[in-house]
Amino acid sequence: MDGKINPKEDVTLELRLEATSILNYLERRHYLQYINWLPAGFITHEHMKSTFGFETAYSRGDSQYFSVGLDMQKPLVISGYDIIINTSSHKDMNAPDNKTIDFKVRNNNYVLAVERISAQEVKVLVKDPEGTELVGAGLYDFTNSLSKAADTPKELLTPEDMTLEVENNGYRLKIVLQHVFCSTSADEGIYYDFFVLFGEPA
Repeated sequence: MDGKINPKEDVTLELRLEATSILNYLERRHYLQYINWLPAGFITHEHMKSTFGFETAYSRGDSQYFSVGLDMQKPLVISGYDIIINTSSHKDMNAPDNKTIDFKVRNNNYVLAVERISAQEVKVLVKDPEGTELVGAGLYDFTNSLSKAADTPKELLTPEDMTLEVENNGYRLKIVLQHVFCSTSADEGIYYDFFVLFGEPA
């Protein structure tokens, strides 16, 4: 009221689904910046809880889950990258269980970090031995977009559909999701299984 949001934790799943859907629609069209009562820089999946008091929620028609897998019969393009690593992140992984994997490319040492930020969000980062982030990406926004690429709550998608690529200062990161399972039940969260490809600057 009066241009202020009063956070409330005890809301129905239906309200969470509706609010998430509306905010995501506005966010995709870059309209959130024009809503004065939202905090500056508001991002739905990151700031929903702190702003409204409840987490985001997603449905797939009448289904309360969404699951997609990588079609392994399709070729996976790996050219342009120096190394490929297979890893995963489950929603019950708390901060102490975050993964780090040391690897080397052309005698240069790197660390792959898989950081579980929340039940839904995971960040995949490549760092130097001193801990400086070289390149990285979050998985949640990309995963949410997959629900629009699939025609059913459970489907195999092509490597192109399941691939997220980012670059920073010549460092290249390619994340290919193998399997994603998202639940909007009380046990809400997302399971991720994926390949990570990394390339040094040319």
